[in-house]
Amino acid sequence: MSQTVTDEELRVGDTIEVWWSSVQIQMGGKPNQDIITRIEPYTGPLACFKGGHIAYFAYLCCGMTLEPGGRYQRTEQGKSDEC
Repeated sequence: MSQTVTDEELRVGDTIEVWWSSVQIQMGGKPNQDIITRIEPYTGPLACFKGGHIAYFAYLCCGMTLEPGGRYQRTEQGKSDEC
């Protein structure tokens, strides 16, 4: 069951809906979903992302920006409290 959560509620181990899909299917994963493996504070130059985070995933080879106040569809909650 999918749950809408904010960027601040996401944790390492959570599975969220994502726009990429072909990699997961080829590697045996669920289409349009990926697992967060690491979350770091955004430290880049774009002011609109200040206070945001970069999430890294099991199948995506690079990070994705989690915008401050952004909403995401969590399909499975991870077991980790690490953020």
